[in-house]
Amino acid sequence: MLRTTIATLFAFAAASAVAEQPSYDYVQVGYQKIEIDDVSPGIDADGDGLGIMGSFEIGDQFHVFGGYARGDFDFDVDIDQYNVGLGWHRGLTNSLDFIAELSYVRAEADFAGFSADEDGYGASIGLRGFASRNVELLGMIDYVDVGSGSGDTSVEGALRYHFSKRFALDVNAGVGDDFTSYGAGFQLYFGR
Repeated sequence: MLRTTIATLFAFAAASAVAEQPSYDYVQVGYQKIEIDDVSPGIDADGDGLGIMGSFEIGDQFHVFGGYARGDFDFDVDIDQYNVGLGWHRGLTNSLDFIAELSYVRAEADFAGFSADEDGYGASIGLRGFASRNVELLGMIDYVDVGSGSGDTSVEGALRYHFSKRFALDVNAGVGDDFTSYGAGFQLYFGR
C-alpha cells in the first residue's frame, strides 16, 4: 500500500507541468472520523472531532506548524491532542516538494471523571505537489510516539482542490497500525 501511495503521487506530479510550488502559509479547519482497533482486547472504538492547524513559512525551505484537535469517542472518552513542530521542504520540480517534519505532541484523555495525559513526538516524510492548476496531492509517512512504547506508523494522503489562490477544500485519509481516519476541511492561504 505504501508503494502504491507514493507511486501514485509521483505519477500525478510528474504528469503535470504546473509551475506553482505549494504554499506553507495557511490555516486549516477540519472534521475527522476515526476508527481505533483493539482499544482493549476485542473492543474497537469510533469517534469524530474537529481540529484547527496552521503553518507559517520561514525562509525558502522551512516552516513551523501547530494544531489542536478534539475527538469524542465511544464509551464517553474525550481526547485532546496538541502539536507544534518544524518542517523542511525542498522543491524536487516546479510543482513538487519533498517534506520532512518533526513535532512535539501532547495528548489528554478524559473518561468517567478520570484523566490522563502524555507527551511525545512525531516525525513525518512525504511529497506534496500540484497535479493540475487546481488539484494538489499530499502523501506522507508518519510516526507518532505518545507515551512509552506506544509508537504508531501510518500512511496519510490528501487531495486539495484550490478554488482560488487563497481558498482550498481538503479531503484526506490515514491508515495506521491500529487506526483508520478520514475527513475534510477548508484551508485559507495567506502570503501568496
